[in-house]
Amino acid sequence: MDISSSLIETMLNAVEKAGELALTLRSKLTKADIERKDEGDWDLVTRSDRECQRLISEILGKVFPNIPIIGEEDSSHKFEHERFFTIDPIDGTWEYANRRNTWGVLIGYIENSEAMAGVMYQPELKNMAWSAKGLNTFLNANKVRFAQNLDRSVIISSGPWLYSNTLLITKIIPGLLEAGFKIIGLPCAISCSLAFLNYEGSAFLGGGKIWDVTPLAIATKEAGGVLASFSGTKPLFNKMELPLLFATNEEILKELAAVTSLY
Repeated sequence: MDISSSLIETMLNAVEKAGELALTLRSKLTKADIERKDEGDWDLVTRSDRECQRLISEILGKVFPNIPIIGEEDSSHKFEHERFFTIDPIDGTWEYANRRNTWGVLIGYIENSEAMAGVMYQPELKNMAWSAKGLNTFLNANKVRFAQNLDRSVIISSGPWLYSNTLLITKIIPGLLEAGFKIIGLPCAISCSLAFLNYEGSAFLGGGKIWDVTPLAIATKEAGGVLASFSGTKPLFNKMELPLLFATNEEILKELAAVTSLY
């Protein structure tokens, strides 16, 4: 399917509506509405996550009824479709539940195992980024185009993925530091992604799930950047776990992969 203005407009509308709903629901949030996932104390899910995913699914499904949807809060996830949407209704649930402002909403669109479009929105900070294949990347209505002379700094999420990943803590981060990279820690996938698009680092170590990385994958490509799996190979967007390297240029990407591919 060609990426149409209707697809982008619907995705933008969905994240804005979900953001409004999340803010409304948070004012009524109680401890009984917050649950901990199996991965660890930092990884939470709230009633707001489920309600926002339901709203996004309704908005997308009304316009594109034949495109399947895979959301973080689904009870099961099957990657057997040629094309599908991905939803993270509240990325940074810990920040959301604790009244921080860095959380946001993520929607991606995948076709033939390739990231084709994505939208990222932080309701409280009013940051909106969107991208689609052949249509460039925009952050708050400004076109993003990576410079090639950024310093050697790597953004890493300090969320549940970091604290549950012994290899990352004991091997990869020390390896990056030894290779001369500076590490910048930020709270969740969306804040890391938008910081990367805003030139706050020359690379992003993007671990996590498919719904966390799909929007940034297409945004990186359309902004002139590059990405790869931790082994340095081309990633396929057809599975749950997708630890990815994002970089502003090939040289930085190769240096990152030289460290991560060892493990």
